[in-house]
Amino acid sequence: MAKPFDAKFVIRATVRHMMNSVDISIQKTLNRIHEFENDPKKSEEVFKALFHLQGLRKYLNTTLQTMEQENEH
Repeated sequence: MAKPFDAKFVIRATVRHMMNSVDISIQKTLNRIHEFENDPKKSEEVFKALFHLQGLRKYLNTTLQTMEQENEH
C-alpha cells in the first residue's frame, strides 16, 4: 500500500526547517558582532549578512503564513 503524500505538508516542513537554519545563522552572527567592532570592513559584512538573513526570515515567515491561510479556506 502506497503512503499518502501531501505536498503542503512537505513544503511547510521545509520552510520551518529553513526558518530554523536562518534563526541559527542570525544568532551566531549576532554573537560575533563584538569581534569586529574595530574593523569597519568586517562590521559592514556582518551587518550585510544580518540584513539579508532578516529579509530571508521575513520572506519565509510570509510564505508560511500564506500557506496557513490557504489551509483555512
